[in-house]
Amino acid sequence: MKSVLRWGFLGASRIGHALAGAMRSAGHTLHGVAVRDTQRAASYADKHGFARTYASYDELLDDPQVDAVYNPLANHLHFPWSERALQAGKHLLCEKPFMLSAHEVSQLNRVARPARLVIAEAFMHRHHPQYADALALIGQGELGELRSASASHRFTLTNPTDYRWHAEFGGGALYDVGCYCVSALRLLLGREPQRVSASQHLHGDIDATLTGWLDFGSGFTAHFDCSLEAQGGST
Repeated sequence: MKSVLRWGFLGASRIGHALAGAMRSAGHTLHGVAVRDTQRAASYADKHGFARTYASYDELLDDPQVDAVYNPLANHLHFPWSERALQAGKHLLCEKPFMLSAHEVSQLNRVARPARLVIAEAFMHRHHPQYADALALIGQGELGELRSASASHRFTLTNPTDYRWHAEFGGGALYDVGCYCVSALRLLLGREPQRVSASQHLHGDIDATLTGWLDFGSGFTAHFDCSLEAQGGST
């Protein structure tokens, strides 16, 4: 893969603001952004320094000058547009949750591997120096023998029309913020759980609050809680 990539963004997302700046700082090129609203597209491109805009996602994906695609769309759109990007020969950076099922991940791998395309989930915390320091402390035994761990991520989602309140759009606390807890625990503990269980408080058909338990074997357990309806931040 080239060390300097020409990036295309699917949509003018708020979460893409910081990422656009990071990409520029790393020396990459912000080639284009695809937004149906031409006025919004022009404003977003001007603010972040994109070279051009596209009126549709397909138009961006069909551009041979785009090397890699960032997909920050709503959760239920992660798979179809990520698959389409890979089929167009683009490397892929997709927002969390990467996909909504293991089957979708397998499908993307079947497209990406033969074409030697890189796919990645946008969990930036995994590359933060603080996590490198934490892993070093754990590896050096500074915390002693680890027997249990916990994580939490909670906030109050007040917009009743937000897609995260709807299961058909990939809503729910686990997909939105619980994934951070699970990712962090797996990274810091350096192992995969052997058994998992969870309980939830439903809001309509989504998990508004969820508490999970992870059994990593040999008596080592971890738990996490996540919520769209509670205060508390992340730990």
